[in-house]
Amino acid sequence: MGKPLSNYIVCNIFMFLVVSLAACQPTVEPAFLPAPTPTTNETNHTIIPTVDRSVESTAESPPPLATLTTPITTTDTLALGDPTPGTSQSQILYMVAQQSDAFGSSENQEGYVYAVVVDSMGTLLHAPTPLSGSTPVGWGRLYPAPDGSLVALGASYFGEHIYLLDPLTGEIRRLFGDRLSPGGSFFNWYPDSVHVLIWAEENYADAGLWQVNVENGEYIPLIPRSPYPNGIMGSVHGGVGLADGQVFYSHQTNPPLQLLTFQNDSKTPELIAELFSANSFALSPDGEQIAFAGGITSDAQGLMVMNADGSNLRLLNPNLSGRYRPSLVWSPDSRTIAFRAFAQTPATDIGDVPADFKDMTIHLIDVETGRERPLLTDGSTGHIDPVWSPDGSQIAFASMRSGHSEIWVVNADGTNLQQLTHHGQFARYPVWLTQPNP
Repeated sequence: MGKPLSNYIVCNIFMFLVVSLAACQPTVEPAFLPAPTPTTNETNHTIIPTVDRSVESTAESPPPLATLTTPITTTDTLALGDPTPGTSQSQILYMVAQQSDAFGSSENQEGYVYAVVVDSMGTLLHAPTPLSGSTPVGWGRLYPAPDGSLVALGASYFGEHIYLLDPLTGEIRRLFGDRLSPGGSFFNWYPDSVHVLIWAEENYADAGLWQVNVENGEYIPLIPRSPYPNGIMGSVHGGVGLADGQVFYSHQTNPPLQLLTFQNDSKTPELIAELFSANSFALSPDGEQIAFAGGITSDAQGLMVMNADGSNLRLLNPNLSGRYRPSLVWSPDSRTIAFRAFAQTPATDIGDVPADFKDMTIHLIDVETGRERPLLTDGSTGHIDPVWSPDGSQIAFASMRSGHSEIWVVNADGTNLQQLTHHGQFARYPVWLTQPNP
């Protein structure tokens, strides 16, 4: 009896010491808080080219996103806490490449449309979510409708093919449904958020400049793509449609290029000016002015602005980068334009960068006075794709600051710089949409 009793006493003393030591250990708080549970139902996605796929809503993480270096899924967490009720929220969408080549973005590659929710200070509230699902879609620039109800995706598949994304459900559909896409280029949304202006390059006998209804895919040919007596095929480099049906566009047969306009019901073009170049048209939110990248001669090119009636055409700034389809974005109050510019200070040494980013920075210009300033004043380069917040207080952009192309946000006065994404992979083309509180 003595030996079993002594073993019993020793075991109890040992258990007492273990419990006492555990109680003395500091409590370790989790480094990350759970991301808010999505309140919307998962939706079937029509993904390129015609296959319907669905992302099932489960408690498990979705499958890894192809070859993303650091894929972020709907179950990833951030140390953010719950948003304060009544806090102003908005949503930023952007593209993340499935893979990238030496230039950073390759035609005919694929990627994912991601979404992040931010508060009025540009701080993340929800973890980045693959809005388009775990199956890659065509890689390309995003074009938001004026009312934010849809986002067009110009997917680069040997020419631009246009898809439409619902930013709330993630549903993706082809602009022309089951019909053959004409390829070409997406130019602009009309102010009604129902029609778009595109250049149809092929596959149709009436290819040319089209006005397309996004609700049903029906189109109206405006300017035909037809041969001219000199044998050169005429093409449209850019254009914009106004609320009253007027269209401005640049037409090239041989130098010089022509800046033209017409009313949709008459289609009789009127010459505004002969220019060396004109593309990337952008209508101001108030509908009063049009900005574009162009110039009168090869030595006088840059950011050009004119009134929406074609008057007061002028070169506002010669510092615009015309490479790779420049970004021209109006502030919500139609007073300022953010654009990609050549760096005016020595380039920051950030190693090898894609050609789109090299020596690039973002500038802001007051349209009335012509006063210009860099968005960031630290002399850094490698910044492109600016987009304004819905209230005009902040700007999101793609940057190589971290060594990878990621999405950043900063106040319009250059303060409060924050890195929004950490994919470790190629992210571009942000668009900033108003989103009501969940």
